[in-house]
Amino acid sequence: MKVSDAFLSRQAKHRLAGRFTLASPFSDRRRVVQAYDHERGSQVALKQGSPEQLGREWTRLSTLSVRGILQPTLLLPAMGLMVFPWLKSDNFALRLRADDISLLEGLALLRQVGQAVCHCHRQGFIHGDIKPANIMPLLGGVLIDFTGASDIGMPVSQVIPCYLSPTFAAPGILRNQGVMRESFDWFSLAVALELLICRQHPFAGKSIIDMSEHAGRSGDHCFDWQACCKGHEITQAEFMGVLDYCYHAAEQRYAEIHPTEDGSLPSADVGREWSRARTA
Repeated sequence: MKVSDAFLSRQAKHRLAGRFTLASPFSDRRRVVQAYDHERGSQVALKQGSPEQLGREWTRLSTLSVRGILQPTLLLPAMGLMVFPWLKSDNFALRLRADDISLLEGLALLRQVGQAVCHCHRQGFIHGDIKPANIMPLLGGVLIDFTGASDIGMPVSQVIPCYLSPTFAAPGILRNQGVMRESFDWFSLAVALELLICRQHPFAGKSIIDMSEHAGRSGDHCFDWQACCKGHEITQAEFMGVLDYCYHAAEQRYAEIHPTEDGSLPSADVGREWSRARTA
């Protein structure tokens, strides 16, 4: 992708190692920025972190080669940087906020992300911070930001709180109880699924610990959140079952409204797009 000379001249002061021109500087609140890689001639995403944290994330991601997870292309530990392909798209949270994603598209991307999460669990770790802001709708659904990833069985007390998002976190994490387990990721995905279906947060934008008759959103829910407060843990089978039910219901509804159109999502080019992203 060609970048204008004006862009390069404006951002020259943010150039790193003579190779990357940053679209904006790093800050305490912005650890991932868009940049131009002069060596490869392409747009990239640069992630900043400690060499130890980036090294752990690089090692985890190197074990994953599935749709739904975008692997880094370069690790620069001495500079505290990791390089990813740049995905030019608003994240799932922004698309939801703008009401700019259809129900079928949202369900399809959560299905692919769910399958990617299964792969993470088989490798022995959980993502730990699943939320719409960490899901990109491109390429059929991409889960990003593994900063908070933890080994399954690791004590919750050893998790760094700043890596968590309370409004999507499971009760066990919020209560600092037990060990990290797969159900924590399924809980977070379940909150995202209900947000997509109802276009409202199930706990009125608070954490599940804050949920009460006043804090919780009234009306129908996709999951039994009160049971979750009392110890029920959402499983892969439960999440996927609810998602598949919603997907088939949405397809049927679409077919009734548009009987001459195909309500399924196009997927023929997804494989080619993944290949391009991995080699960008």
